[in-house]
Order: sequence, then structure tokens, then C-alpha cells
Amino acid sequence: MTKPLNFIYQKNDTIKFYSLFNLLYSFGLNLKKLINIQRFEIFKEEVLLEIKKEDLIFILKFIKLHTNLQFKILSFITTIDFLNSKKRFTLIYEILSFFFSIRLRIQILIEELENIESITSIFNTANWYEREVWDMFGINFQTHPDLRRILTDYGFQGHPLRKDFPISGYIEIRYDDFRKRLMYENTQIFQLFRLK
Repeated sequence: MTKPLNFIYQKNDTIKFYSLFNLLYSFGLNLKKLINIQRFEIFKEEVLLEIKKEDLIFILKFIKLHTNLQFKILSFITTIDFLNSKKRFTLIYEILSFFFSIRLRIQILIEELENIESITSIFNTANWYEREVWDMFGINFQTHPDLRRILTDYGFQGHPLRKDFPISGYIEIRYDDFRKRLMYENTQIFQLFRLK
């Protein structure tokens, strides 16, 4: 077992040493008293919280504005697609506290056609990340100021990172030498994409 790292916290000219694991564990227990947390885990000096989607806005405001937490930077938002699960998508928010050098990962399990509240009012960088998640996976963010495609073409059909999206896509683009322009044609799939 590795020796836990020491965390230095200075207040009123008094230096206190805490082990990082104890600090993260007490953080999780205290947060669990305030809000409904489905799962709490510490893995390789990262805290993982699994919450309900209804608690997302409150938790993000709380951890960003609380003086003893200061999770002020949203590193990324991503999604994992579990095709045959009832809750198909796992939405992941990674948030960083520069002051304490701690990463917090928040997970939310959502169904395929379920909407989730946008966090652009809390973190400005969420605008780009939410557009990317919508474009790639089709998860709709309510109250998003500008939810439109960001990585694919505007006429693109479907969401390419979903597991049920065909590998070859729906449309084939090729250059026609005779017509001297790009040709958009439907892809002919001879064998259907099999879900197993």
C-alpha cells in the first residue's frame, strides 16, 4: 500500500497536515450529508460522485462557490454509451479545484430520450462541451443557449458515437470527375449492423 500524500492547508498562520485520502474521504462524507449521492468512490486521488440529474445544478453551484471546495474549472464533459442498459448513457463531468489540486468526477445515468439541464450558467466552458456531447451522442441539454452541431456537418444524420450508429454511416461523399463536384449518395449497406 502506498503512503498517502500530505496536503497542506494554511489558515490564520497555522499549518495543518492532512492526508489527501482522509481529506477526500471526509469531503465525500460531508457532501453526502447535504445532498443525495448515489455512489461515492475515491480512486487514484480522484473523487467520483454518482448523482441524480435533478441534483446536478445544486451540486455544481455548491462545489464552485463554497470557500472550502473551490471547484472552479470544468475540464470536460463526456458520455459513455451502454447500449443494452435501461439507463443507456453515463454523462461524466470532470471538475478541477486549482486551490486544492483535486479532481472531482460527477456521473449521471440517463435514459436514451431523457433531457438534462444545461450548466452553461455555472461554467461558461460547458457551452462547447455540451454541443459536442449533443452532436456525438444526441443527449439534449435544456436551456442551452446555442445547441447545434459543432463537429459534424449541419446536414448530418444521426449521432456518430452511439453504439447503434452504422460503421459506414448513412451518406457517402465522393468526388465525381465527370460533373466536377462532390456527390452525396445514400450508403448501401448489404448486411445490417448487428447488435449483440
